[in-house]
Amino acid sequence: VEGQNVNNNGDTPSAPTGTNTDTPQVPADTTPPATPRLSLVDTGTDAFDGTTCNNQIAVSGLEDGASVEYSTDGGTTWTPGTSGTGASGTGASGTSSSFTVDDGTYADGDIQVRQTDAAGNISQPVQLGPVSVDTTAPSLMMTAPDFGSDDILNLTDAGQPLTIRGAASGVEDGQTVRIILAGTSYIATVSGNSWSTNIPVTDLQVLAEGNQTITANVSDAAGNPAPEITRSFSVDIIAPSLTITDNKPDAPTNGPVTYTFAFTENVQNFVSGDITVSGGAKGAFGITDAKTYTLIVTPNADSTDSITVTVDSNKYTDMAGNAG
Repeated sequence: VEGQNVNNNGDTPSAPTGTNTDTPQVPADTTPPATPRLSLVDTGTDAFDGTTCNNQIAVSGLEDGASVEYSTDGGTTWTPGTSGTGASGTGASGTSSSFTVDDGTYADGDIQVRQTDAAGNISQPVQLGPVSVDTTAPSLMMTAPDFGSDDILNLTDAGQPLTIRGAASGVEDGQTVRIILAGTSYIATVSGNSWSTNIPVTDLQVLAEGNQTITANVSDAAGNPAPEITRSFSVDIIAPSLTITDNKPDAPTNGPVTYTFAFTENVQNFVSGDITVSGGAKGAFGITDAKTYTLIVTPNADSTDSITVTVDSNKYTDMAGNAG
């Protein structure tokens, strides 16, 4: 019969009473994530020697939702990493994480990092090459120069090179100590925990009068800086000068004359015996202050000779010891 569907038995099939549909199965994620990438900030003297004072190691190339673990014993034990920029919790929600390691020397492959994605798949570990981590700051000491109790660099001191020396602790041989005086830089090399350098006479003799400071700095091979050390002192390299006047410059010397000795700065150890007088006799010697002195001279009896008063050089010194 046209328009009918007849089965082999001649029966007309009944209309379907329901619908049968199959739900497709989602295949399991068994693909391991990519191997992470590591970044170490090499702060050492050689930027490629794996020596650093920064014990934080950055991890990148992480999948969203992945967790990160690190090992410092070649993969025997694993520790969750610390979240970094773009990361959260012990893993990562973004692209980066980080972790810190203890001070020490790590052989090639000791430090490893791996990530585990949200499905539990573990990546191949990435290995870091030989690394030496040192976060301990060294120390520096300055034992010279020694200017004595007055801490003054005088003209005699400035007439010879000035030695600056000291000691270092936790600093490898060959490291450079940088010394600065009056804006000029000098260097010394550490050897056997000691260092020294000389400042030439030409530099000393142009130092400004007054207070000066020497500073010294050093870092160890890992880049840890030692606390800066300083040495303060005063500079006095100008010798005092003397002017002699009297109270009768235009009068006949027929009576006692008072001579005044005026120095450009305070002096020490100036006494009557440092004065030479001709044509008269010394009388009372007086001290007005540390840079002003007087002497009364009486002309020789029945003499027409002029009175001459002189003070030889090196008969007095200023408070820094500079001879006039």
